[in-house]
Amino acid sequence: MFNRPMSEAEVGQVRDLLTDFYSEKLLTEVDEVVAEKGITEADYEKLRQTSQRSPQ
Repeated sequence: MFNRPMSEAEVGQVRDLLTDFYSEKLLTEVDEVVAEKGITEADYEKLRQTSQRSPQ
């Protein structure tokens, strides 16, 4: 990725930067979808109360 040697600490810092960057992009996208679909806190609560286990 880079044409220079990096220490393990630098590799970790770059990884953390990329993780933060993509995390922020994901949160922004989720917020946009929630707004577009009109999802409310009540919808989240309904999901929390719904069993996620499939019947056996």
